Amino acid sequence: GLLYYKQSIDKDISATQAQLADVKAQVLTENTQQTQAAAATQKLAAIRSLIDRHTRWTKFFSLIERYTLPTVTYGPAFSGDLNGSVGLAATTNSYEELAQQYLIFKQLVDSKKFISSFSITGATASTSKETGTKVNFVIAMTLLPSDFTMTAQEAQDSLSTALGTTVAPPSSTSVTAPTTPTTP
Repeated sequence: GLLYYKQSIDKDISATQAQLADVKAQVLTENTQQTQAAAATQKLAAIRSLIDRHTRWTKFFSLIERYTLPTVTYGPAFSGDLNGSVGLAATTNSYEELAQQYLIFKQLVDSKKFISSFSITGATASTSKETGTKVNFVIAMTLLPSDFTMTAQEAQDSLSTALGTTVAPPSSTSVTAPTTPTTP
């Protein structure tokens, strides 16, 4: 009787240990999947952030053309960053035209269109037989975010247009931690 009881208990212990090993393996698998899901979620969040802050220089160039006098030309220097700061070298025919361009930019700032601030510096006049009088100057401006970044919806629409199909918006994802089974 006692030997049979000991063998029965040993068998139960072995079965319980096998179950425990299986549960530990499942927990390890679940933890690995959770880590992978969390990493994927972080990558998706980073991609979403990039899409939300995508810079659309084409819209900027369209607007700068719209709000620039026909006698003002830009180049050769251009700089811009993701914060909306832009620097442009510019040329026009006279200080009067420079003043007119200044007033256009001032109206834009006052009406909160296209730019939030600007400065014009380094205005110098030069005269040559080939070009006549030219006034060179530098414009520094800060763009309004709505005029140089693309929203997630605009990015999705642009991608859909480029692919010739409808691109569904990403669904929200959630990650739940696996439950740790209790052992008897």
